[in-house]
Parts: sequence; structure tokens; C-alpha cells
Amino acid sequence: MRIRIISRNNRNVKVNQPNRANRLDLPSVLDVSNSYQPNSLKTPHLILQWAIRHWCFGQVKGFDPITLLSSLFKSVGIENRNQSCSLFFDDVLTAIVVSCPKNRERAVPDSMLTRKLLELLPLLFALGQGNNIYLLNKLLETQIPKTTARFISPKIIKLAKAFAEAGLVMTMSELYLDRIAILLGSNSIDLTTYFQSKN
Repeated sequence: MRIRIISRNNRNVKVNQPNRANRLDLPSVLDVSNSYQPNSLKTPHLILQWAIRHWCFGQVKGFDPITLLSSLFKSVGIENRNQSCSLFFDDVLTAIVVSCPKNRERAVPDSMLTRKLLELLPLLFALGQGNNIYLLNKLLETQIPKTTARFISPKIIKLAKAFAEAGLVMTMSELYLDRIAILLGSNSIDLTTYFQSKN
């Protein structure tokens, strides 16, 4: 799936210039002055999904996505002067992409890896917000090498906490629990010891 970024003036943004990304090129859904701004971009799942897809698109097209990621995170209250969440986000995604055998030399995700990121990161954020650090580390270690997991685990936790502090809480649904159990292997860990269902 290809992502097309539309600028405020409803024209295609040229993305082949490395330093081209700036605040004026923000998609109109991020424009605070836009009265038709969809509220759906304020949900943590969609913000995370947009950020992942934009990062992947930037890597494929060869431009730096951090400027637009920083603007997105600032617009929803995740990033401020003291936090560099967009840099942490870039570090996490780069580490995951480079840890895949096909991407050792370049951090350019293909469509399969983009889908993996879209599936994995919400699970990791939900675990990080719920202080389930042990499960977060175990889940990371099933997907990437242990050394890479140790490197990015604290950054994922900081990002998850920043999302939670901004009011963007990822709820741990039964679908997430099922997916975590499948990824971990149902025989290895009993998830009921980490989560209590609310009735």
C-alpha cells in the first residue's frame, strides 16, 4: 500500500529531496486551523499507524520523516521541548527494520515489514503503558535479536508513557491478548498471570 501525502494546498508533495519536509508540508489532517480536522486522528491507534506509515514512506522515498513526526507528536501533546519522542520513534523503527536479515545495510522496509510494524508496535505500546515490561521484552525477543531488544525496550517504554501522559491510552483488548499469545507461543507464558480481566 502506498501512502500519498497531500499538502495544505491539496497538491502532491515532492518527497525526493532529503531536506524538503517542513511544517508547511503537513497533511491537512494535521493542520490545527483546519475546521474539518477529523477527530479520528486523535486516537492512539491511528496516530501510531499514521506515524509508522509515514516513517516507512520516508525511508522508501529517501526523505527525513522526523520533521513531520515531530509536528504530529507536538500537535497531539506527545512531544515537547524536553522530550524527543520523534527521535526515539525513529530509533525504534530503524532498529527493528535493520534487525531483519534483508535490511542489514539499509533501513528500507518492504510491505511485509511495514505490516509487521503496524501489528507489533501497538502491542508493545499497550504492554509498555500497562507496566508489563517482562512481556514486552519477551515479545520483542521473539521478533528481533536480544541485543536489539535490550537497546530499544527502554525507548518503547518512554514512548508508551509519553502517549499515556498525553491521554492516548492503548487499551489491552482480547484481540491484543490473543495476538500476544500467538506471537509468544501459547505454551511458553501464561498470560493470565499478567492480566486480570475486568468484568
